[in-house]
Amino acid sequence: MIESITKIAGSTLDKIVTDIYGTAKGHISSEIKKVITVHNLEKVAQKNLYLENVKTFYDPDHIVKIHDIYYPGSAVFLTEKSENVIGPYGYSGSFGCNQVLIEGGPGQGKTLFMRKLCLSEIKAKRYIPVFFELRDMDCKSTLKKSLIGLLNEYGLPVTNEIFDFLVTTDKMLFLLDGFDELPPTSRPKVAKELEKLVHKFPNLRIIMSSRPDAGMGGSIYFRSFKLAPLNPKRQDEFVDHIMKGDGSDIIKALSASKYIRDVTTSPLLLALFTVTYKARQFRPDDLAQFYSIIFPTMLYRHDRRKLGYERQRRSMLGDFQFEKVFEVICFLSLKKNMTRFNTKDFKLFASKALHSEDIDQDRVDALIEDINLITSLIIKDGYDHYAFSHKTIQEYFSAEYLRRSEQNIRKSFYSHLVGNYKAVQVWQSTLNFLSIIDRKNYLMEFVVPSRKSLAKLDVHGNPKLTFNYLETLYSKVSKVMVREDGTIEDVFWGDSFASAIARPFINTVRGAIKGFLKSKSNEVAHYISFLDVKAYESACTEDGFVINLSKLISELHMKKELVSFVSDSLVGSMFMQRTVEMEDTLKEIENITLEMADFG
Repeated sequence: MIESITKIAGSTLDKIVTDIYGTAKGHISSEIKKVITVHNLEKVAQKNLYLENVKTFYDPDHIVKIHDIYYPGSAVFLTEKSENVIGPYGYSGSFGCNQVLIEGGPGQGKTLFMRKLCLSEIKAKRYIPVFFELRDMDCKSTLKKSLIGLLNEYGLPVTNEIFDFLVTTDKMLFLLDGFDELPPTSRPKVAKELEKLVHKFPNLRIIMSSRPDAGMGGSIYFRSFKLAPLNPKRQDEFVDHIMKGDGSDIIKALSASKYIRDVTTSPLLLALFTVTYKARQFRPDDLAQFYSIIFPTMLYRHDRRKLGYERQRRSMLGDFQFEKVFEVICFLSLKKNMTRFNTKDFKLFASKALHSEDIDQDRVDALIEDINLITSLIIKDGYDHYAFSHKTIQEYFSAEYLRRSEQNIRKSFYSHLVGNYKAVQVWQSTLNFLSIIDRKNYLMEFVVPSRKSLAKLDVHGNPKLTFNYLETLYSKVSKVMVREDGTIEDVFWGDSFASAIARPFINTVRGAIKGFLKSKSNEVAHYISFLDVKAYESACTEDGFVINLSKLISELHMKKELVSFVSDSLVGSMFMQRTVEMEDTLKEIENITLEMADFG
């Protein structure tokens, strides 16, 4: 495969080189001819070829080629009418726009799709594709500097000036994987830089992947494509594909259970079901059970027909101890927001985990070897680094650690997240697991306090909002698109704490704001007509005028009026009613629990 790709690349890169030369004018022309050569572009293609090699849950001991295991039906996207889908897409040109945001939940195959897309573009020889994992970005620097550094590392000696030229040529394609894996504190800065880059260089082709609500929701440049869940037909095709035609028993098990059909709509969960069902004929009752069986399954995967046989472990830990220590490692690393770490950090996590479970810390090296070689849930990733085989593994076992933790640790965790958007971004999927395995505490210690905090309820249960707080709810980067007559065309909502944890609440707030704006069309039209030339031209687009929402409200002097309108909309809303009902129900449950604990 490597030989075939480079052969294709080498024989056809002349056209890309010729096209770039044809657009280079003036003093930059001679510099471009030194940098953009067929030889250098071949080096870029070669550097990207590591993307071909992957490991899978169903065969973690071997590196396989992506084209042997990739299922094209996973690259299907929802349309605006979510019951319809488009795709599968295999090339960047399929999207019909230069800036693309691929959104998908945990395990929907975003990274595998991005890798396959890059390899397809190498073969298609239309662009210079460059794959960049955003988790590797130096957040103290800028994205542009990181991309220039990557190009130099790949064999293109690019300067700032040459970069600015190349991104105007329509020949550069950057595939940026994992926006959500950037530290939450760095995402706003990177999002802002992306907006500036594509505004300045509209021909710059970028395809970026992310989980939803990670911070790109307010972009007017990136068109969002949401990965569609696997339907029954594609589920069966996926199983048949990864099992090489030997998946009939698994397909029968899927067909026999509507619940399992409904849950295994992502490639990851379907792969996990395939692994666990082949090993144990296990049919889970909820999402958490999918993950609960992973550890014992992977622990004994080397001899699945003799599940009572314990393969020798250097750490000498039993099953129970091994899993508990692994949970602590997951929690400690997620607390640091690290899915990939060097050996030194891994040893630190392992040492603390052993100590917390009252086990000798001299087993650190043996434990790391056992986790890597026996379970493959944390694997070698380069010379001196390790990474979780999938981020959801880290997130689920962190939830298990919290579930069994002492009450003060759990309470401290939940209270830390109430109103803390940046922290919730790190722990969002762990919270989803806790909503299943620790439901009462999750609702009592996190959901109800979060709901009350979100609405800023006073002692009488009435919302006490301020405009500054309202901005944090809808996000300061939100923009409104209007016509010249003041008609509201659309609102581009930024991602916020509320959008991440309380959809019903933020939908109520957003609906109220949109209703308020529609009632003020005359004022909005008047505002547009009096913009100065620079502001008018800056706001004007082909589809209307795009104006920052906060700026519009402020300059119309409508802050207090908007706050009052939104507050009135919240009173009596379904969100408020549900909050009261939830709190009353939890109090009843707590009273019953106290009654059961009374042995007097």
